Amino acid sequence: MTDEAVVRAAFDALKADDRRVVAAFDAVRARATTKRPGVHRVRRFTLVAAGALIAAVAATYATRTAATQRFTVPAEVVALGAWRPATDALLPCESTPLGAGPGMGRSMLDLDPLTTGAFR
Repeated sequence: MTDEAVVRAAFDALKADDRRVVAAFDAVRARATTKRPGVHRVRRFTLVAAGALIAAVAATYATRTAATQRFTVPAEVVALGAWRPATDALLPCESTPLGAGPGMGRSMLDLDPLTTGAFR
């Protein structure tokens, strides 16, 4: 016998052993389709109940933490928002070139920003 024939004979013996030990595909498929339908319902109910419980716990946690952690603005921040520099009193509101632009038919050269901010 050649080496190739020996290897083929060994593989054929392995295939025959596998056929004896392993169930046929049709038998495995038939067993899979005859499972009890109640098992899926119990699993589905368990998953839905667990999801509802997790959602209830998350909602309760969110409402309790929101009620206990109120946001308060420190007094220093409020004071900084109301602060105005002392030099604001020296400048009239309309004196900035952005605040008082020229009207129709006028030029920025006609603007008198040093005194009143009005046009000449």
